[in-house]
Amino acid sequence: MRNKNLGISVYPEHFTEEETKTYLKKCYDSGFRKVFLSILQLGEKPDKSLLEYYERTILYAKELGYYTVVDIADVTLKMYNITDNDLSFFITKGIDCVRLDVPLLAQKVAQTTYQGLDIQINASNNDHFVTNICDFMPNKDRLFGCHNFYPLADSALSDELFLESTKIFRDLDIEVSCFVGSDFGKKGPQKYDVSKLVSCESYRNLKLKNQIKLALSTNLFETIYVGNQPLSEEEIKSIKEIKFDNVFEFDIKLEKNVTDYELEIINFNNHFWRGDANENFIRSTQPRVVFKDDIKPNNINNTYNFGDVCIINSNNKHYQKEVLIVLKDNYKNFDNTVNKIGQISSDDLLLLRNIKPWNKFRFNII
Repeated sequence: MRNKNLGISVYPEHFTEEETKTYLKKCYDSGFRKVFLSILQLGEKPDKSLLEYYERTILYAKELGYYTVVDIADVTLKMYNITDNDLSFFITKGIDCVRLDVPLLAQKVAQTTYQGLDIQINASNNDHFVTNICDFMPNKDRLFGCHNFYPLADSALSDELFLESTKIFRDLDIEVSCFVGSDFGKKGPQKYDVSKLVSCESYRNLKLKNQIKLALSTNLFETIYVGNQPLSEEEIKSIKEIKFDNVFEFDIKLEKNVTDYELEIINFNNHFWRGDANENFIRSTQPRVVFKDDIKPNNINNTYNFGDVCIINSNNKHYQKEVLIVLKDNYKNFDNTVNKIGQISSDDLLLLRNIKPWNKFRFNII
């Protein structure tokens, strides 16, 4: 898979041209490298000034260095008075990739991948349309999948379908994009205000940074777009903190009275899940090799729950200093041998579904 990218979505009809340009520049300077726009909602006979505004926006984004993706449909082809036999026209508008909201025939899509333009198809249907396209020998370097976004609460893809439909593409070595949502932005391609425009429903109630971390943790997505506009300054700042290094990062809320020595172990730079994994807790065993002093009993509980972070204490001399992440609720088998250090943030608990033995991880104290 190529380098992972972050993208934004821009809807010029809701903002002045100055606001749109300022937003594009700010996001580019903050590390976003792709921009998604939709012109299918403009219809077959759009307002000329609005269409020209869109076209200027796309060209400005290109000047800044963005890779530009535009969502189109049959009405878009009619609007420009072109056919689906040759989509290279869109290159003249500064467009790098068109997303086919309503797909062409499989053979036709395969043909368009040889016209100098990248092509995205819908990745959310969990069908084998992409397999059919591959039967016609497309230029796979030009063929991509992109999930839908869903404004309606509870209507986005389930976790199972989200991953299953994505893997159909990934098994064919075709890259896939998805959408996450801002808590701040209220604008999408609709005429009315929207909430988070997400591809997967379980992402909807998470903070934006945590949505992106969750999508990255699947190792399935080449680009993650923020579906609604605009991002808040706080969200942009939080996204800058994300490290694209394939290390799971868990936000953790500390218990009171955590010692400096315990913090030193928690902040150790080589945590990884031991390969001979069990179903009860994640074990990071390297700290007991590196750190020499005993861990005094501290913050001992009778019961531990999913996402609790602990360190084995000196009541278990052989294993003390191992860091554990509990994977079950109501776990009671530690007796007095572990110190509770903290709890993984509720916004990061879903990361525990995706972590695998030998994966590296770290903690971010919040």
